[in-house]
Amino acid sequence: MPRAVRALRVVDGVPVLTEVVPAMAGAHHRTGGPVQLPGGGLAIVRYVASADRTSGYDGQVVVQDAAGNAGTAVSMTGSGLTGMNVRRGMPMAGNSTTLFQWQLRNPGGSQPVLVTYRIATGAVRLLEPANSAESESTVQGMHATEDRIVEWPGRSGDACSAEILDTATGERVATLLPSIAGCDRVTMALSPDDRQVAMLVTGTAGDGWTQRVVVVDAATGVVRAEFPTPDLTAGTDPDRLVYGIAWQGAGRLVYARGLLGGAEPIVLSLRTGEKGSGS
Repeated sequence: MPRAVRALRVVDGVPVLTEVVPAMAGAHHRTGGPVQLPGGGLAIVRYVASADRTSGYDGQVVVQDAAGNAGTAVSMTGSGLTGMNVRRGMPMAGNSTTLFQWQLRNPGGSQPVLVTYRIATGAVRLLEPANSAESESTVQGMHATEDRIVEWPGRSGDACSAEILDTATGERVATLLPSIAGCDRVTMALSPDDRQVAMLVTGTAGDGWTQRVVVVDAATGVVRAEFPTPDLTAGTDPDRLVYGIAWQGAGRLVYARGLLGGAEPIVLSLRTGEKGSGS
């Protein structure tokens, strides 16, 4: 049975902690998501191998609205379904019209391709950016706006590296190397005006771990602001913990952390000092 996926989404400025079970009838299934969409919805893509297991995949795009109601599953269409090697666990991102996910091209499964799924129609395209590299296949997280994608290549160390991609082509338009220590795990969110990247940095501290929110300039990688978060209670069960960040306009972030089935989540409203459209 497919594992439930923990998700945090923001509905009308209020964080909601949910578990989503991406059920898919049939054997040899793969799933991607859930991805938070503008307005608080969640999207999942799911695949099942073709009957002969040689002609690619059949797939669906499923969207759950902000109230938790699942809409009609839209069947995927397009030649892209026969040209990729679908792998489990690859992160996804989405905006109001499109979902994005790195996969590998067949045959051989070594060339990264950026797969796009149109939410309304299920149309699948494979983008092959000229500057993509094998490192794209190890991306640990993604977030998309209408025009840009920010992704974390998963390189630990003193630099929380990030890459900015164009949503239309998948081409890399910027590489950011801000000096931020302790980047064991990072969740990123690009501001609506594409000018700032918020990084929720999770690091180890003795037998536990800590979190802080760091905001960097999306063009230069310069750190603009940093915010601590409350300490975790000793003995917190990491399997029930859900956390995330979301932009509420260009100048305000919401950080939330809580336990599934537990008390109300901790919510922080963070002012970044940046003024822009939507703030």
